[in-house]
Amino acid sequence: KTLANFIRLQRSRRDIEFLGIFAKPNLEHIGNIKYAPICKKSHRAVLGILVGDSAWRGRGVFQEVFAVTAEWLQATRRVREVWLGVQKKNTSAVKSYRAAGFGFATPPSDLIANPKVEHWYMVHIFSQPVSSFNRKNSKRGIRPALKKKPPRANCGGKKLRL
Repeated sequence: KTLANFIRLQRSRRDIEFLGIFAKPNLEHIGNIKYAPICKKSHRAVLGILVGDSAWRGRGVFQEVFAVTAEWLQATRRVREVWLGVQKKNTSAVKSYRAAGFGFATPPSDLIANPKVEHWYMVHIFSQPVSSFNRKNSKRGIRPALKKKPPRANCGGKKLRL
């Protein structure tokens, strides 16, 4: 019941996209990716990802899922920057994020309140806008369960504590 309530709450907020990651051919649920908050004014979002099935870790899932969802966010929400925080000791995640085009940066205080000393903060800045989204570009079929028409959102001064 608690998990169902959590998912319901995430889906009800207009500044959050909470997506499942499913692997073909049997649509096995292997993780989730969340963008929250998505700030309409600043065209920024904060990313969190969990690949819960350890058999899928280290297999390029993040790069593929990020490529698909980032293209979708650019086309539907006009996001230009994606931020994330990662524990400094999680070197495999840092390597994966760098491979996907993220670089180290100081997080904006209006987006990430109280940055943690034990985390690195990274940003991916998109070089050019995407005008449309083609959801069939996922190599292995690992695709998020995307909504057809995501709601528009304004960050409204909300901050994410990582």
